[in-house]
Amino acid sequence: MILTLEGAPATGKSFLANALVAKGATRIAEVNELWRRPNEEAPTWYLRRQLDRYAIARAAKTADAVLDGDCLQPIWFGWLYPDRVGQNWRYAVRFFRDNAASWGLPDQFVLLQVPEAVRVQRERARSLQSGRSAARAQEKADKYATMAQNLALWFEAINSAFPGLVSVLDCRLAPAEDFPFAQAALAAPCHRAFLDWAEDWLANHQPVGSPGI
Repeated sequence: MILTLEGAPATGKSFLANALVAKGATRIAEVNELWRRPNEEAPTWYLRRQLDRYAIARAAKTADAVLDGDCLQPIWFGWLYPDRVGQNWRYAVRFFRDNAASWGLPDQFVLLQVPEAVRVQRERARSLQSGRSAARAQEKADKYATMAQNLALWFEAINSAFPGLVSVLDCRLAPAEDFPFAQAALAAPCHRAFLDWAEDWLANHQPVGSPGI
């Protein structure tokens, strides 16, 4: 089974991924942990590394492979933050459509959630621990203030369109002994159909906090 863990920063993705590794799963880290970004980055470099991550998950020798971060992140991140990425979400959709043979949907998306006050507290604490000033720590915590709300909208919409594809996990506490999403998942939809749905949904919805299209 391939699981994709996603959530706003400081919701506990890597903590949960490592807990699953302790149970025998293989963790596939995020792009910036696996590869050093080149000085002169090709427009598709980051997108191609997401294909590589999926290939690693598919080739895993363990029963479960855990993607610590969504391979399709360039799509929804471009929708959330069009001013922060090099390509818009439509470019990412086209890329994944053109490379449909090189990726697939996970058996289950797992969205990690905590109350925003808890997330901010965690983000501040780990930023301070890494040596950032209090002001920089608060700035980093505030940077993704609406991300959790928008991820909830996105993944709720996915689960409405493709029932059973998304589980939501409250990560205020340490992971339980038995993970509620580690069950036989429903068959994932055709990824071409998924992209068609995603393109339509994103074109007709604005992120929370967006000034408008």
